[in-house]
Amino acid sequence: MVEYEAEELFAQPDAELAERAMRELSWAERLTISKMNPATGTENVDVYNLPHAVLHLFGTRWDRLLLDGSRAGIAYVDTTRFVAWLGDVVGDKALAEAVAECFAQDVSYEEKIEAIKPLFKERMSQYGALMIETAVE
Repeated sequence: MVEYEAEELFAQPDAELAERAMRELSWAERLTISKMNPATGTENVDVYNLPHAVLHLFGTRWDRLLLDGSRAGIAYVDTTRFVAWLGDVVGDKALAEAVAECFAQDVSYEEKIEAIKPLFKERMSQYGALMIETAVE
């Protein structure tokens, strides 16, 4: 999926959705992302808001994984739980549906994560613009 497709996919969210999606979550609402690294092993990271999830999820440096002596790791999230978290907890049903569509493709985990990047880039941009507008008013 290229960026222009992501821009066409989402209607502009309203301020209520942006506020809900960007809020700080409770312990019960958190998402767990596994950070797997050959040097340190697996560490579970609990994220308590959407920007934090985006930061961790897209932090994998895929190009470094196969280099000799690389200590690069992978951020892994259970795709089914992630989609449910986006729709039910974050509250962005449109984003959850688009991510589910990408995850349904029969491709590698890396390709799935790369496919959803434009979705998040567009949606986070929309949220950011709304948050700025709301703060100015």
